[in-house]
Formats: sequence, C-alpha cells, structure tokens
Amino acid sequence: FPVTISNTPNSSNITVNGIQYPSPAYYPVTLTISENGCTESITKDVWVVQDPEVSFSVLPPDGCPGTYVKFDATAISETPVFFIWNLGDDITSTQPDPLQLYENPGTFDVSMHAYTTSGCVADIYINLNDAVTIHPAPTSGFLIQPDIITIDDPTVMVLDSTGTGISCTYQFSDGGTLEGFDGTYTFTEFGRQSITQIITNEYRDWE
Repeated sequence: FPVTISNTPNSSNITVNGIQYPSPAYYPVTLTISENGCTESITKDVWVVQDPEVSFSVLPPDGCPGTYVKFDATAISETPVFFIWNLGDDITSTQPDPLQLYENPGTFDVSMHAYTTSGCVADIYINLNDAVTIHPAPTSGFLIQPDIITIDDPTVMVLDSTGTGISCTYQFSDGGTLEGFDGTYTFTEFGRQSITQIITNEYRDWE
C-alpha cells in the first residue's frame, strides 16, 4: 500500500529510516494509508530528547593539607545522569557533587565519567589535569632559653629552630605576643606557662 509519513520530511516508503530532527522536542508523525479511494490516518508523537551535556567545577582548586574540595557537576539531560569520579590518589566517588578531604601535599588529576541509561544513552568523559593542588604545610619548632624562670627574672628567649616560613608569631599563655622568629619575652603571670608558635609560609599558617 502507498504509505505517507506526513511531517517534515515526508516519505512514501513503507519502511522509513534515517529521519533526523533539528532540535529536541515532541514531533507529530502521521501515517496515512490510501487504498481504493479510501484514506485512513493515525498520528503519534515522537519525543526527540536532548543529547546530555555535562561540566564540573572545583572549589577551591588549591589549599593546604586538611582542605575540603567541593566538586560540582552540572548536567543538562532529559533523563537521569549517573557519575563515576576519580579524584586522584585512588579516591573515587559516585556522588553527583562529592566533597573530598585532601590531607597530603601533591597535585591531583581529576576525571569524571557521566552516563545515561535511557533516552539518549551516552557516555561522557571529562579529564582535568592538575585540577587540585595541595601545598606543603610549613614546619614549626622552637627553643626556649631558659625553660625555668624566677620571679626575679621572668624573661625567656625564644629561638625558631625550623629556618622555614616567611613570618613567625609567638602567643603566650599570659596573653602576650611576640612577632619575629627570635626574641625575648617577659611573662606577666607566674606558674606553668605555655607558648604557641605560628609559622606562616607562602600558603598558610601552621602551629
């Protein structure tokens, strides 16, 4: 029987292949059969789904040991999108937006495999080299001379023993502070006292 599919394009073939539509949408497809002067038609919709599109962001892209990095995936798809992340250092996740703690210095490549299982079935791979950089933490350490003081002379000398960092601050348990890698400090309170050293390198502070 002559067969006509009335849409754009049209065909008079019984079997129709290779029809392409310009954009995602519902398209009405009409099948018309004519015989002996009689005509019968039926129309059904064809759903043309959008090809999945996926991207992701990294925040923050760098930090120091102990930094949490958030990976945010953005997916445009008519059907559910599933994810497999490789966050470097053998860290994997199947969450859409994983939050990962990086504790060791280094530079990490990140890859994402996004895929759909229905509609436009697709596999999308995104690789981002050097996506996350974890900087080394500064080293802290100092000497106290003397470590036992008297009421008559409550002054100590603190000496940085690391030779690293770009700045140094000491905090004393009686509320005082001392700027610099080396210096002297006179306590205003007596009893057991503590000293905290804060070393700053080009990336962060470290106690």
